[in-house]
Amino acid sequence: MKYSHGQIMLLSVLLLSAIFSIVLSLSMSFTTNMQQTRLVGDSVRAFYAADTGIENGLYQYFKDKTTTLPAGIMTNYTYCCDVTMREPQLPGEDLKITSTGYSPFPAVSNKLVRSIEVQGF
Repeated sequence: MKYSHGQIMLLSVLLLSAIFSIVLSLSMSFTTNMQQTRLVGDSVRAFYAADTGIENGLYQYFKDKTTTLPAGIMTNYTYCCDVTMREPQLPGEDLKITSTGYSPFPAVSNKLVRSIEVQGF
């Protein structure tokens, strides 16, 4: 009789260990998936921030024929872009606009960067 109590205790510990291992592996998987989902969202934001910079550059160029833009175009303090424009120097050259989008805001250490370059207008 006294040995059966020890067996029940051993089985209980083994069962709890198995349950703990399953829960731990599921939580690690869930955490990894959440991080990947956040990275996909940040990547999309960075791409659209770069796209916004291209559109702003085109607007300024066709409105004022200027290639001077603000240092950083920011959208609600979460993502921004840097835009550089190169005017045609020689006949036959095209306007070149390069926009680099950041998400989250560049002050954060972990940020995603996406760039777009358009040429010819």
